[in-house]
Amino acid sequence: TSAFEGCSSLTSISVPDGVYYLPSAVFRDCSKLANVTLPKNLLAINNYAFYNTAISTIELSDKLEVLRHSTFAKCKNLVITELPVSIKTIESSVFAGCPIVTLNMAGVNTVEGSYAPQYSPFNGCSKLTTLTIGSVGNPVLEIEPYGLAGANNLATVTIYTADGQQLANHPFGITNSNTKIIYLSA
Repeated sequence: TSAFEGCSSLTSISVPDGVYYLPSAVFRDCSKLANVTLPKNLLAINNYAFYNTAISTIELSDKLEVLRHSTFAKCKNLVITELPVSIKTIESSVFAGCPIVTLNMAGVNTVEGSYAPQYSPFNGCSKLTTLTIGSVGNPVLEIEPYGLAGANNLATVTIYTADGQQLANHPFGITNSNTKIIYLSA
Protein backbone atom coordinates (compact mmCIF):
# COMPACT_ATOMS: atom_id res chain seq x y z
CA THR A 1 0.00 0.00 0.00
CA SER A 2 2.93 2.39 0.51
CA ALA A 3 4.20 2.25 -3.06
CA PHE A 4 6.29 5.43 -2.95
CA GLU A 5 6.83 5.72 0.82
CA GLY A 6 10.18 7.29 1.63
CA CYS A 7 11.06 8.04 -2.00
CA SER A 8 13.22 11.10 -1.38
CA SER A 9 13.81 11.81 -5.09
CA LEU A 10 10.10 12.12 -5.99
CA THR A 11 9.24 15.81 -6.55
CA SER A 12 6.09 15.69 -8.66
CA ILE A 13 3.36 13.20 -9.52
CA SER A 14 0.11 13.15 -11.42
CA VAL A 15 -2.23 10.45 -10.18
CA PRO A 16 -4.11 9.19 -13.27
CA ASP A 17 -7.85 9.28 -13.80
CA GLY A 18 -9.34 5.93 -12.90
CA VAL A 19 -7.66 5.91 -9.48
CA TYR A 20 -10.41 6.23 -6.89
CA TYR A 21 -8.50 5.53 -3.66
CA LEU A 22 -5.05 6.52 -2.43
CA PRO A 23 -3.79 3.80 -0.11
CA SER A 24 -2.35 4.42 3.33
CA ALA A 25 1.13 5.95 3.42
CA VAL A 26 1.38 5.93 -0.40
CA PHE A 27 3.57 9.09 -0.42
CA ARG A 28 4.56 9.14 3.26
CA ASP A 29 7.96 10.71 3.89
CA CYS A 30 8.48 11.68 0.24
CA SER A 31 10.09 14.78 1.67
CA LYS A 32 10.65 16.52 -1.69
CA LEU A 33 7.22 15.80 -3.16
CA ALA A 34 5.88 19.31 -3.82
CA ASN A 35 3.54 19.00 -6.80
CA VAL A 36 0.61 16.59 -6.83
CA THR A 37 -2.27 16.39 -9.28
CA LEU A 38 -5.18 14.24 -8.14
CA PRO A 39 -7.94 12.75 -10.31
CA LYS A 40 -11.30 14.55 -10.26
CA ASN A 41 -13.14 11.37 -9.19
CA LEU A 42 -10.94 10.49 -6.21
CA LEU A 43 -13.18 9.10 -3.45
CA ALA A 44 -10.76 8.48 -0.59
CA ILE A 45 -7.33 9.49 0.66
CA ASN A 46 -6.25 7.06 3.35
CA ASN A 47 -4.10 7.39 6.50
CA TYR A 48 -0.70 9.07 6.18
CA ALA A 49 -1.03 9.40 2.37
CA PHE A 50 0.87 12.73 2.19
CA TYR A 51 2.48 12.66 5.65
CA ASN A 52 5.71 14.69 5.75
CA THR A 53 5.76 15.78 2.11
CA ALA A 54 6.63 19.20 0.67
CA ILE A 55 3.25 19.92 -0.93
CA SER A 56 2.12 23.51 -0.54
CA THR A 57 -1.24 23.41 -2.32
CA ILE A 58 -3.47 20.61 -3.50
CA GLU A 59 -6.79 20.52 -5.31
CA LEU A 60 -9.04 17.98 -3.64
CA SER A 61 -11.79 16.11 -5.45
CA ASP A 62 -15.36 17.20 -4.79
CA LYS A 63 -16.14 13.48 -4.42
CA LEU A 64 -14.07 13.04 -1.23
CA GLU A 65 -16.09 12.48 1.94
CA VAL A 66 -13.42 11.81 4.59
CA LEU A 67 -9.87 12.93 5.27
CA ARG A 68 -8.32 10.01 7.14
CA HIS A 69 -5.90 10.02 10.06
CA SER A 70 -2.70 12.08 9.46
CA THR A 71 -3.43 12.56 5.73
CA PHE A 72 -1.48 15.84 5.60
CA ALA A 73 0.32 15.78 8.96
CA LYS A 74 3.78 17.36 8.98
CA CYS A 75 3.30 18.95 5.54
CA LYS A 76 5.24 22.02 6.61
CA ASN A 77 4.47 23.96 3.39
CA LEU A 78 0.76 23.18 3.06
CA VAL A 79 -1.41 26.25 2.76
CA ILE A 80 -4.97 25.14 2.21
CA THR A 81 -7.86 27.55 2.80
CA GLU A 82 -10.96 25.57 1.91
CA LEU A 83 -12.10 21.96 1.82
CA PRO A 84 -14.65 20.71 -0.72
CA VAL A 85 -18.20 20.67 0.66
CA SER A 86 -18.28 16.92 -0.01
CA ILE A 87 -15.87 16.28 2.90
CA LYS A 88 -18.04 15.42 5.91
CA THR A 89 -15.46 14.05 8.37
CA ILE A 90 -11.92 14.94 9.27
CA GLU A 91 -10.11 12.39 11.36
CA SER A 92 -7.40 12.80 13.97
CA SER A 93 -4.09 14.50 13.16
CA VAL A 94 -5.19 15.33 9.58
CA PHE A 95 -3.43 18.72 9.48
CA ALA A 96 -1.11 18.30 12.49
CA GLY A 97 1.89 20.60 12.15
CA CYS A 98 0.70 22.37 8.99
CA PRO A 99 1.10 26.17 8.55
CA ILE A 100 -2.57 26.74 7.75
CA VAL A 101 -3.75 30.26 8.66
CA THR A 102 -7.44 30.24 7.71
CA LEU A 103 -9.57 27.20 6.91
CA ASN A 104 -13.18 26.93 5.74
CA MET A 105 -14.64 23.43 6.17
CA ALA A 106 -18.17 24.19 5.00
CA GLY A 107 -19.29 20.58 4.53
CA VAL A 108 -17.65 19.04 7.59
CA ASN A 109 -20.11 17.77 10.19
CA THR A 110 -17.75 15.62 12.29
CA VAL A 111 -14.33 16.56 13.68
CA GLU A 112 -12.56 13.70 15.39
CA GLY A 113 -10.07 14.20 18.20
CA SER A 114 -9.49 10.65 19.49
CA TYR A 115 -9.97 11.83 23.05
CA ALA A 116 -6.35 13.01 23.44
CA PRO A 117 -4.99 16.47 22.54
CA GLN A 118 -1.97 15.12 20.65
CA TYR A 119 -4.35 13.53 18.11
CA SER A 120 -6.33 16.67 17.35
CA PRO A 121 -6.65 17.32 13.60
CA PHE A 122 -5.00 20.71 14.24
CA ASN A 123 -2.33 19.84 16.82
CA GLY A 124 0.72 22.01 16.16
CA CYS A 125 -1.07 24.30 13.71
CA SER A 126 0.39 27.36 15.40
CA LYS A 127 -0.48 29.72 12.52
CA LEU A 128 -4.18 28.80 12.39
CA THR A 129 -6.19 31.85 13.47
CA THR A 130 -9.58 31.47 11.76
CA LEU A 131 -11.61 28.28 11.38
CA THR A 132 -15.13 27.78 10.02
CA ILE A 133 -16.86 24.42 10.42
CA GLY A 134 -20.16 23.66 8.71
CA SER A 135 -22.34 26.10 6.79
CA VAL A 136 -25.95 26.96 6.07
CA GLY A 137 -27.52 23.62 5.12
CA ASN A 138 -24.53 21.65 6.50
CA PRO A 139 -24.77 21.61 10.31
CA VAL A 140 -21.96 20.28 12.49
CA LEU A 141 -23.05 17.16 14.38
CA GLU A 142 -20.02 16.49 16.54
CA ILE A 143 -16.63 17.85 17.49
CA GLU A 144 -14.87 15.39 19.77
CA PRO A 145 -13.47 16.65 23.12
CA TYR A 146 -10.00 17.43 21.71
CA GLY A 147 -11.09 18.12 18.15
CA LEU A 148 -9.62 21.64 18.13
CA ALA A 149 -6.75 21.17 20.58
CA GLY A 150 -3.23 22.30 19.75
CA ALA A 151 -4.11 25.24 17.51
CA ASN A 152 -3.03 27.64 20.21
CA ASN A 153 -3.39 30.86 18.21
CA LEU A 154 -6.99 30.40 17.13
CA ALA A 155 -8.71 33.77 17.31
CA THR A 156 -12.11 32.85 15.87
CA VAL A 157 -13.94 29.56 15.38
CA THR A 158 -17.32 29.70 13.66
CA ILE A 159 -19.48 26.60 14.03
CA TYR A 160 -22.78 26.07 12.24
CA THR A 161 -25.19 23.86 14.19
CA ALA A 162 -28.78 22.88 13.45
CA ASP A 163 -30.15 25.38 15.95
CA GLY A 164 -27.17 27.69 16.48
CA GLN A 165 -26.68 26.22 19.95
CA GLN A 166 -23.44 25.18 21.64
CA LEU A 167 -22.33 21.57 20.99
CA ALA A 168 -21.40 19.04 23.66
CA ASN A 169 -17.64 18.88 24.39
CA HIS A 170 -17.33 22.69 24.11
CA PRO A 171 -14.55 24.13 23.97
CA PHE A 172 -13.10 21.06 22.18
CA GLY A 173 -9.66 21.21 23.77
CA ILE A 174 -9.01 24.87 22.96
CA THR A 175 -6.73 26.24 25.68
CA ASN A 176 -6.41 29.82 24.42
CA SER A 177 -8.83 31.83 26.58
CA ASN A 178 -8.91 34.56 23.92
CA THR A 179 -10.41 32.29 21.26
CA LYS A 180 -13.89 33.42 20.29
CA ILE A 181 -16.26 30.54 19.45
CA ILE A 182 -19.30 31.65 17.48
CA TYR A 183 -22.31 29.40 16.93
CA LEU A 184 -24.60 30.13 14.00
CA SER A 185 -27.73 28.42 12.82
CA ALA A 186 -27.22 26.17 9.81
